[in-house]
Amino acid sequence: EIKAFQQAMQAKQIPFSFLLFPELNTLLEPDKFSYPRHELISYLESLHIPYCDPYPAFASYKGDTHELFLYEDSVHFTSLGHKIISDAVAECMKLTDTIS
Repeated sequence: EIKAFQQAMQAKQIPFSFLLFPELNTLLEPDKFSYPRHELISYLESLHIPYCDPYPAFASYKGDTHELFLYEDSVHFTSLGHKIISDAVAECMKLTDTIS
């Protein structure tokens, strides 16, 4: 459970945050597949757990969204997908003062 993990990390004074991974179906049909992502974000916010959600970076990609994922795979990224997620994580870290 996330809350138990949060408490364990706080007890040891270890900072942590969550990284949400965009999934191809959510990008292609957000109205149909975004519910789990939104629920997780709401839950993390209710616990005041910081998170990084690269979904907007993926959703704003101007090319074919399939180029971001391995062939016939909706969850594993190509090198381009990894580049987008690493840029998004770097931005999240800057916004949370994790890096300078």
